[in-house]
Amino acid sequence: MVSITRYCKRTSWPLLCIALCLGGGQAGFAAEEDGPPFLIRSAEVERGEQSYRLRGIIDFGLNDTVLEALHNGVSLTIETQARLYRQRDWIWDKQVSGLDRRYRLRYFALSQLYLLTNLDDESKRSFLSLSAALYNLGHFDAELAPRHEVLSGQPHYLRMRIFLDIESLPAPLRPLAYMSSRWRLKSKWHEWTLDI
Repeated sequence: MVSITRYCKRTSWPLLCIALCLGGGQAGFAAEEDGPPFLIRSAEVERGEQSYRLRGIIDFGLNDTVLEALHNGVSLTIETQARLYRQRDWIWDKQVSGLDRRYRLRYFALSQLYLLTNLDDESKRSFLSLSAALYNLGHFDAELAPRHEVLSGQPHYLRMRIFLDIESLPAPLRPLAYMSSRWRLKSKWHEWTLDI
């Protein structure tokens, strides 16, 4: 906790004050470039005996600002959202299922380990390197919908996105994260038509 406080004191408040003085919050948006986005490399839905499963690969690009915070004790919460819809002709499309997966990534300087926690079931895995942790995070396999909820032969489509959850950051860091594009790491909503 000491390192989080030290990071926030050193980074957040001076930049926040400068941004507010220079333009009512607009300076933070104009002064910085967007960091590398989260990129959905692939996603596919497979039919199993009991359910449809979503498998995919995601690349996570963490910029220097976010990496510095991580290595100074700030936990990062990354959320994956997937929505399965059935197309309908005369009324709005029906959402068949929704999948929200949340993971927390932390770095422990003493042990030099990265801890990845699945916030849905509280399972934890530790890694010797950041690249190994992000690789594990980026290869997912999850149940999307029970088979009985999906109508075979009907047109379906999948929407999916990934983002860094700013609301989960420590309170002193949140104002800076709201104003800075360096913290808005996310993918766009991607959409795929499915043959089910």
